[in-house]
Amino acid sequence: MVLAVIFGMAAGIVGELIARVYLLDNTFNLPFYGEINFSNGDYRGSSIIIRDAKKVVVEQNNRVTETINSVQGSLVGIYKKNLLEKSAAQAKEFDLGNYYKLGQELAQGLIITSDGWIITDFKPENMNYVVITQDKKIYSIDKIENDPLTSFYFLHVRAKDFPVRKFAEANEIKNGQLVLAVGWTGEAELNSIVNSSDAGNDVLFFSDSFSSKISLAESLGEKFKGSFLFNLSGDIIGLSDKNGAVEPIYHFTGAIKSLLKNKSVNRPGLGVNYIDLSKLVGAVSASAGQGEYREGALIHRNTGGISTVRGGAGELAGLKEGDIIISVEGIEINNENNLTDIIQRFTAGDKVGIVYLRGGKEREVEIKLGEAVR
Repeated sequence: MVLAVIFGMAAGIVGELIARVYLLDNTFNLPFYGEINFSNGDYRGSSIIIRDAKKVVVEQNNRVTETINSVQGSLVGIYKKNLLEKSAAQAKEFDLGNYYKLGQELAQGLIITSDGWIITDFKPENMNYVVITQDKKIYSIDKIENDPLTSFYFLHVRAKDFPVRKFAEANEIKNGQLVLAVGWTGEAELNSIVNSSDAGNDVLFFSDSFSSKISLAESLGEKFKGSFLFNLSGDIIGLSDKNGAVEPIYHFTGAIKSLLKNKSVNRPGLGVNYIDLSKLVGAVSASAGQGEYREGALIHRNTGGISTVRGGAGELAGLKEGDIIISVEGIEINNENNLTDIIQRFTAGDKVGIVYLRGGKEREVEIKLGEAVR
């Protein structure tokens, strides 16, 4: 009996070793005990070893649940207004037509200001729509503003003390980051960012329009197109349109500032085409006459032969092809801040100080931003 017990234990140990070495690790790269090692698999980037994998999964699940619960208060449903009018006697009778059904909204929105501004990809035809919050309060829409640079709309309702989530800054949105697409009824989809930089391989951009989008590892499901993306801290990362394309939230900073200041969306315009030098290696500007420049926005003609828009803020301030803009209001243009994103932090009519190079010499000019050229 003693020998049988000893040989049985030995067989179990040998079986576990064989299973781990030849089956779990080599075939699936997922050991059930100890640590999970991602350094030898088909994973890009640095080696990653997760110890106590079960604990990590449980903590992540808890974090996801907490995030969903915390952000829901900032999401709303958008419905066609119920125009039925009942007499007092009729109102006492239960009528399904007097109710809005959860989950049957026309669209959903994100609260962006405590005084009632909401952003959505839904285009209202008129004011005959209502917004319903998580506490099931109904608000009538009293103002609609479209964003000239994106496909989104701003709706306003008379309210105060609406809950607002923190906006993630551009440098807080990173490749590989886990994000949650959340709908206003509580459904959520876990995804990750694979690209948060400028779309495509172009290096030539226009100061008055965005080029970057957020690319996800998996395409959003149909029910999450038009939803909102949050990181696991509950900060808003981006907005999805009806086609599933994700616009970074920092693209709306200037628009929201304009709403609060002017009650309308006045996107700023500089009116210059430029090459982002941070996207080139060994970029040399012969017109500047001074060696290599690795950062900055080199004003350059586009395929239509235009470098500065006629009558635009840039041309009126004397900027011309070959100038290298190196900062706006003290914000340096580099691989983390491109000219377009910096300009769109302001509103039309703002005056900004621009530092640029011409002929190798640094110059500075104050420019009054015009309206963005559509």
